[in-house]
Amino acid sequence: MQNWQHFVDPRFVLGFRYPPTTPQGHPVEKTESQKDDVVRIHFTSKDSQELYFEITKYVDLPAQVEYQQHKERLGERPEEFVVSGLKEIRWMSQPAYEYSIKWDNRARVVILLETDDATYRILYDPYSPLNIQILSTLQWAY
Repeated sequence: MQNWQHFVDPRFVLGFRYPPTTPQGHPVEKTESQKDDVVRIHFTSKDSQELYFEITKYVDLPAQVEYQQHKERLGERPEEFVVSGLKEIRWMSQPAYEYSIKWDNRARVVILLETDDATYRILYDPYSPLNIQILSTLQWAY
């Protein structure tokens, strides 16, 4: 993690570190999208499955509503997704929520953290050791 970059963005109260390239030498691509009060930053490894990590900020949207909307959007896609129920967990010393998504031998885990004015969604591939390492660097940025 020596040469890893810091993700710090004034729009987010969460920060973390990520590598510029994966252990197998694939460049890490960072893409951003914003629509209304939703900002999404997405990290992937070009031409490999080594890295899939994203952070999204939803302003004034409760975690339970985000979960239901995400589940509905997945139902509109051609793939068949199995979405687990939303469960309460503790994350970074506060209450949070978690659910998983599975399809075609793939999976994602979603963690939802609520603050006073926003819900943060952390979405990652649980089978990738690199994603787990990035997740371990997540911290409050304030």
